[in-house]
Amino acid sequence: RDAAEREGAKPVVVVSHGSGGNAPRLGWLTTRLANAGYIVIGTNHPGATSMDSDPAQLTEVWTRAADLNALLDYLQSGSAGVAADMNQVTALGFSLGGPNAMGVAGLRFSKEAFVDYCSRLPDQADCSWTTQAGVDHSQLDAALYEKSNRDERVGAIVLVDPAQTLALDTSTITDMSLPALLVNLGDKDVPPAVNARDLAND
Repeated sequence: RDAAEREGAKPVVVVSHGSGGNAPRLGWLTTRLANAGYIVIGTNHPGATSMDSDPAQLTEVWTRAADLNALLDYLQSGSAGVAADMNQVTALGFSLGGPNAMGVAGLRFSKEAFVDYCSRLPDQADCSWTTQAGVDHSQLDAALYEKSNRDERVGAIVLVDPAQTLALDTSTITDMSLPALLVNLGDKDVPPAVNARDLAND
């Protein structure tokens, strides 16, 4: 807080937190990025954050991608009062933030793949809570869920334990040319809900 600004334009990391999380709870990671010279900006996603988590909104990847768009608009406008290098923007998604970062990088999702995944693996974290809350995945708005949320300002992505990778439209994986870093935390078996290995192989 109140740190002196470093001279020159700095690269940007726009951050998307996981389900039931919030931006400050990622301080263990974002503080290190800021200390390394990045401008780090994040939001508490309405409907998917601490004390404001609505199961019906957790599949709405397009609304959270729009949150990231808005953060980049804010930086680009100069209203933040810091010199942001908008030619060096990375989107970082943690857990349920993963689909949001994937979306602004140009990856798209498939309603059919998501419904199939949750039918086959209903106990996975990104399916079970919404199902138990009475959310009918078959009623998901396909046009919104599958639309492109690409933000051309994003030039790279970092995915940490990313959710909904099994709901991706696989054709968009091979089409994406942006640099991507995929991370799974811990050294134990990683559940399918957040397994980045198969996505990395694709």
